[in-house]
Amino acid sequence: MTSQDNHSRTQAPSHVSGRPARKSSRWLGRLMALAVLVVWPLVLVGFFISSCGEEREFFDEPLMRQLGARPDRITSYDFHGLMVPGTKEDAKRLGFSDCSANDAFFYCTRPRMGKFLGVEVRAASLILDEMDNFIETRFSIQKRNPGVFSYRSIQIEFGPTFYDTDCLNKHNKERPGHAWVRLLECRKNDGIDYFKYLLQADGWVNDTSGRGRVDAYYKRGIPLEIEVGVVNGTANIRPFPLKDVELITQAQAQAASTLAPHDDSQASREKFVRSMKQ
Repeated sequence: MTSQDNHSRTQAPSHVSGRPARKSSRWLGRLMALAVLVVWPLVLVGFFISSCGEEREFFDEPLMRQLGARPDRITSYDFHGLMVPGTKEDAKRLGFSDCSANDAFFYCTRPRMGKFLGVEVRAASLILDEMDNFIETRFSIQKRNPGVFSYRSIQIEFGPTFYDTDCLNKHNKERPGHAWVRLLECRKNDGIDYFKYLLQADGWVNDTSGRGRVDAYYKRGIPLEIEVGVVNGTANIRPFPLKDVELITQAQAQAASTLAPHDDSQASREKFVRSMKQ
């Protein structure tokens, strides 16, 4: 055996062992590339999800804080001798002692109420229930107060206003060009129309801002709402947030100030007719 053969034999193991090393390095590189392709999109997705979560938490935090906050409480307001809202003791003290039981509430009436704001009252009633009627809110109450009875509003029934037909026809014929109206001087009784007239004369206004009810009246500085039912001639007196009352009365004042003065006199109409002939 020559020395060359010995040299080739001694170098053979080194040559053979290099092939697996190169193969393993190639597979390792492929695995790393695959890992980059798979893991990197997952990292990006996780980043965007976490970012969205942080953004959602940022915007939801004030809402959650608001929902978790304790609602404002209100105290009873004395409106011409009627306390709104009130407790069971207030209802009894005001004379609403004739009560009938229902599954969820007690319906209590007050006999012989007489007049309210100068208008004869047919009946007055309220409902005692276990709702938390001392929460400050514009509309419905959702929170219950088990075992504690109170009332939210007082309903007064005046009845509808009836009119003399001959009187109405006479006065409306004397007002050509005007819409037909029910004049209070032609009424046979007071009723709900006269009550509305007295409210308006005292500074109560309808809502034009959309924050209150359509057939309700509000007055600046008074945290109440008086909802009028013309058909059955009733007035519901209930609490209403004072800040919303201020917004409603401001909107009404602004609407009134923007109305241009309109001369609706007979002389003005005759002047218009003459101008058309010239």
